[in-house]
Amino acid sequence: MHDEEQQGIEHIAASAKPVISTQQELSLKNVGDAEKILEIRTPVDTVSLLADTDVLMYGDIHTDYAIPDYLLAQVVAFKTAGVTSFGFEINQNPRLQKIFDEINAGNIDRASEVDWSFGFGNPTVRQTKQQLVTELVKAGIRVYPFASWGKDMETEGKPYAKESEEEAAEIISQQTTDGKTVVLVGGQHAEYNDNRKVWRFPHTADCVKSLGKRVKSIAIAGGMNNPMGYSRDPKELIRRAARKSNSGPATIIDTTQQKIEGFHNDGILVLPEVPFLAANQPIPPERMPVGKFTPLDNVRPAGAEQAVRAVISSAK
Repeated sequence: MHDEEQQGIEHIAASAKPVISTQQELSLKNVGDAEKILEIRTPVDTVSLLADTDVLMYGDIHTDYAIPDYLLAQVVAFKTAGVTSFGFEINQNPRLQKIFDEINAGNIDRASEVDWSFGFGNPTVRQTKQQLVTELVKAGIRVYPFASWGKDMETEGKPYAKESEEEAAEIISQQTTDGKTVVLVGGQHAEYNDNRKVWRFPHTADCVKSLGKRVKSIAIAGGMNNPMGYSRDPKELIRRAARKSNSGPATIIDTTQQKIEGFHNDGILVLPEVPFLAANQPIPPERMPVGKFTPLDNVRPAGAEQAVRAVISSAK
């Protein structure tokens, strides 16, 4: 067969866009695709996840309180797997570093002065992450801030830059001198470039890996039901599919062997769905104690439905 003929056949095959591409990437364009993808998920074993790993990165959704609640349940596993530090996407400065030093020394009196919600103002997220910090320190795992995004915010159109990502990566890398480190960072920071033509900024995961560290990046889907979620977002499709299957405990999809369209990580952590809580909504009594609210069956979701009813009531 001539080379030109072979190339023509390959071009036709590529243009057909099969469900599984030549790179074995599963299509994820609708809930039906997501339901098929969920068939390959398995129970989560955090200790195994940390095997042969220096840096375990969780891609955070900053307004989702289910994520830090899940991590609260993993503290013992972190300790068992040899984790000695846990990084938060918080900008460093001398005042905050002093507070972190006090926290790591066992004094958590000033922990509430740190915005653990990463500037998103969600009280439930903030409280849950603060409790996570407390439990980590009790387990002998130090906490640290690593971000340096703030100085780049003044650059119009470039909120993140290669330099700031590399600085964050250097801080994270330094924490691996005496053990493994777990990092909670915005979802896009935790992604790999994967030779994409379009990407918003240099990713922290790539920068840490370039320093010679063994990195494992985990995307997160499921968790809080966000009524404003973009219906075709890969994470939203996974969440909706998991809801239809009455998802139980957290599960994981290994994407090192099976690539999933829209994901650029080593795995996808699928959390059980919990109700939507607006950023300005008071923390419900049923939310207490921290780490015991999943799911909140008796707490009605706040958001669009309640807002519409309020408008209707006021008009009567």
